Amino acid sequence: MALPTVKLARKTVELYPDMQVSDEVDAALDALDAAKKAAVQEAEAPGRQLASKALTAANKAVTTAEKTLAEVQERAKVSVLEVVMDQMPKKEWREFQTAHAPREGDKVDADWTINWDAFVGAYLAKMSPQVRWQQSGDPVEVIPSEWATWVETISDPEYQKLAFAILELNRKVATRPF
Repeated sequence: MALPTVKLARKTVELYPDMQVSDEVDAALDALDAAKKAAVQEAEAPGRQLASKALTAANKAVTTAEKTLAEVQERAKVSVLEVVMDQMPKKEWREFQTAHAPREGDKVDADWTINWDAFVGAYLAKMSPQVRWQQSGDPVEVIPSEWATWVETISDPEYQKLAFAILELNRKVATRPF
């Protein structure tokens, strides 16, 4: 009996390369929270009448904020990229970590035991992940050498999503599939 073929792990990371859209979503969420709080305060105000104009206006503001959030989220969906990354084979990963060893005196590098600023772009260039627009599924062609420069332009939260996904793919302890 032959050993089964080993299938390495795969992980998809959703990225928002358009941080202006991300900011719009955050602003719409904040506006909805504020409208809901105002409506609750108005509903609980002492001496409030059931048919108060202020309560009606507050509830209308919540409805408007919900509609705005839905519209912004729909626009945001168009700007979501999916990066489908594969795990490296063990030997390759060990060599990769050695090639991107932590910089001396850098606390972040020491904490993660890898050169935090360089490894994401290098990993993506080496592994050439699939990239596609989430909503349409259309592929995005990426030249491997472009990754290092591209990851320098994305936001820190987006960079961290990629970094943590790579580390999880390659450092995660295997669990039983049942």
